[in-house]
Amino acid sequence: MTNDRNRWLWRGTLGLLVLVLAGALALIVALSLGWNSPRPTSPPDWEAPGLPLYLKAPQNETATSLLYRPSSDFTLEVEAIPLSGPDFNGYGLVYRAQGPAQYYAFTVGGDGYYAVLRVAGNEETSLVEWQQFPHVHRGREANRLRVACGGPTCHFYVNDEYATTIEDDTWLTGDVGLWVRSFEDGNVAVQFVNMRVWEVKEGLDGGSVEEMRQAKGEMMEKFYRMLCIHLGQPPSRFLWEWRDKDKKFHRHGEITPTEFLEQYVDFDLDELVCLINAPTQDKPYRRLYTVQYLGNVVGGQAVRYLNVDMETLKKATADMIVDGQVKLILPGIVFCKTLNETHDLIKLRR
Repeated sequence: MTNDRNRWLWRGTLGLLVLVLAGALALIVALSLGWNSPRPTSPPDWEAPGLPLYLKAPQNETATSLLYRPSSDFTLEVEAIPLSGPDFNGYGLVYRAQGPAQYYAFTVGGDGYYAVLRVAGNEETSLVEWQQFPHVHRGREANRLRVACGGPTCHFYVNDEYATTIEDDTWLTGDVGLWVRSFEDGNVAVQFVNMRVWEVKEGLDGGSVEEMRQAKGEMMEKFYRMLCIHLGQPPSRFLWEWRDKDKKFHRHGEITPTEFLEQYVDFDLDELVCLINAPTQDKPYRRLYTVQYLGNVVGGQAVRYLNVDMETLKKATADMIVDGQVKLILPGIVFCKTLNETHDLIKLRR
């Protein structure tokens, strides 16, 4: 009897293992065929004529080329390859352009950065400031950029990886085009191997885009209610408890996050910056950097660090101490796993 039970247990375990392996194989095949891919699966409604297209920006200038394809709600994709010039450059796509001097631009650089810009004549606004993104291909490698817009909301992707979301209603319709910029000595030439547009159409049931947005809002309310039932409603007030330097206990509350900021944070956070000293060849000084997966808010403000030399870092620290702002200094040191704590040695890898 025991042998029969063990035999059936073994067969059941083996069958379950086979099902798990088969499911994993099916998932791998589905992903390789494009399942769950953010790219549109239908043929594009428009493709730029005369491909490939070339655009060159003279030294320290910006070049744009509009393609006379007005769009409002759409998905726009371009694939570009830098051909010549320094890696400190910018290139990408233009969308909702009102003319050659009024447009939005979604751009990447050969140094691994990306940005979203709004240009109105001589005024340029960074909707997303230039920042590192690990999925931007560097140097002469090709990059595929895609922006999907519905009303004032646009979602941005680099090489099929989600980058950011912004809302801006300055222009809700306009032309599409190409964009190249040279930041330093030398011209920058870029080849655009494709540029395609998918227009946002009415829903499958004949509903309009506005009706779909309303349905989406109703669904999000249901999702929020489900989460609150299972996890509880997010608190809007909290108790602030602490001990002072004399070990005396204090309690303040209930208090809102905004009230806490107003009562206990007596300096302007917008006046502060994060400085780092990362003396590596791939991180030039006086450039902004970020850390992959550091942010936890979709579409929120990215955490950025300004890389400076050690003398600048020391001077900034000393100046804040002299000014009585020691409480604003938050030092941090990153050690690699090759640290020998016994002898205070680090093995450097190249």
